[in-house]
Amino acid sequence: MKKIILIATALLLNSVSLNSYSMEKRGEIQFIKNNVQIDQSDEKIAVSLGSNRWKTAVKGQDIFIDDNIRTGLRSIVQISYDDGTTTRIGSRSLVTVKDRTLNLKRGYLWGKVDKNKTKGLKIITSSAVAAIIGTEFFVEIDNGGFTTLTVLEGMVEFEGKNGNVKVTEGMYSVIDKDGNVGEPALFDKNLVIK
Repeated sequence: MKKIILIATALLLNSVSLNSYSMEKRGEIQFIKNNVQIDQSDEKIAVSLGSNRWKTAVKGQDIFIDDNIRTGLRSIVQISYDDGTTTRIGSRSLVTVKDRTLNLKRGYLWGKVDKNKTKGLKIITSSAVAAIIGTEFFVEIDNGGFTTLTVLEGMVEFEGKNGNVKVTEGMYSVIDKDGNVGEPALFDKNLVIK
């Protein structure tokens, strides 16, 4: 019986140490306002250890590929990525960080991408993909699954299941929950929150 327990413990510790070596840093938290939580766990290990996956995020904390970040009411977190990209995740949002991709599951985010320092960034929602190279933008997914992209500077390729469009500075476009792409239209810059 002791041998089985020792073997099980060794396997668990080995999987924990292998997971920590496989983590790839993507950025760092620069600013936090109010309630921001982060899940940096390997789901299988966290469940087997019986731990709560969501922990309070702190300024200066490293962000790794596959991290999940969620914000509470009136909460914001700003992240600086290793390629010079900066994003602010807004109130009541949920984002998964991937390599050069952010999966926005709910809420909104603002970002600025330096085309001289990056290979680009993709924002993915349930209905759209925004391919960003060297621009300042704002993306929101509402409760109905509609994704709105607003371009403050530069140009973004915006793609849904049923088409795509280029959205340029001073314009916005909406992709509905079924992936239908709306034509770009002018927006009021005074209404955009950064």
